[in-house]
Amino acid sequence: MMKMKKSTWKILKKTETSSTCDDVILIEDDVDSSESPDPEVLVRLSNWLQSPDGGKRDEKTAKQHVSQVKNILSLIDAERRVTSLFDCSLLNDKFVKYAEQKYVPQTIKSYFMSLRHFYSYVLAEKPEIDATTELVTQMMEKIKRWSSSYKRSSQKRKWEKMEEDRVELVTPEKIQQFERSQAARDAVILLGKLSGAHSIEITQSQYTLLRDFLLVQISIDNANRAGVLSNMTVKEFQRGYQEDDRYIMNVMKHKTFHVHGPAQVVLTGNLQNWINIFIEQVRSKLPYIAEDKEQPLFPSWNGKKLESGQISKAIQSVWKKAGIEGPIHSTLFRKGKYLPVSVSLFLGYF
Repeated sequence: MMKMKKSTWKILKKTETSSTCDDVILIEDDVDSSESPDPEVLVRLSNWLQSPDGGKRDEKTAKQHVSQVKNILSLIDAERRVTSLFDCSLLNDKFVKYAEQKYVPQTIKSYFMSLRHFYSYVLAEKPEIDATTELVTQMMEKIKRWSSSYKRSSQKRKWEKMEEDRVELVTPEKIQQFERSQAARDAVILLGKLSGAHSIEITQSQYTLLRDFLLVQISIDNANRAGVLSNMTVKEFQRGYQEDDRYIMNVMKHKTFHVHGPAQVVLTGNLQNWINIFIEQVRSKLPYIAEDKEQPLFPSWNGKKLESGQISKAIQSVWKKAGIEGPIHSTLFRKGKYLPVSVSLFLGYF
């Protein structure tokens, strides 16, 4: 074991004699943890989380857990010393007080869960960290109790959020307002022009409008999670099948695939036609697009995959252009799924 500095011993001694200090929402954070290289133990933590010992979590989840541990470390110790993660006083005075001002209870519980994964890794793999097994076990139990203490406030926030979402549900009136907006009309007119001519040069702003318009139309009819829209590929669209007057595509990669199987995306004939035009006349002409059909159906202008958060921002952008007030995100579409399937108001343009 590496020789410890005297000051570090003081931290550990204080931690061990303090009062014995959970499930996960993975989020992006604004804490800057990129100023110095990541401690090696956190790099190895990501690999461990994706291994059988760590629960075989997917790469994205593993990286998000690690990111949250890094954020905690950056908050409690400017020098980012891993041993600080075993100092209960630092965690309480710097992280918890900060988190209670910035985050909702469930998010705080998410951070605690990431920290517990870190402690589990330390116990299982015994990396070269100056912390005894007894101390790590104490910290795991302490953080578990801290997390449990937020159960009441987390449930309270859950009901508050449900009421907020109820008020902001995507109603038929909002759908009608969107489809009658100038932004939507511009998108449909452009799609109409593209269906009859093949020499139109598409600008970045036009591409973004068409892509975001189609994302909203799919969301109105299907209420999918943003991850489904992010992960759907050209190949999955092209190998879809007809069922009565609807076109069905199966998206394999999404959050609950292991439980529910492929996510079905049901398209009207009109929406299917629009997406065909988008693929053939718009997407194919992106400056950096790859020809691989396994690539995302709705990429960025630079041909990169849009992650779930970027999909949400794209939908929010065109919703705002349409002049509709209030928030919009996939959850609101899902909670309003009882609404009748939208019938496009633009058939007359074709």
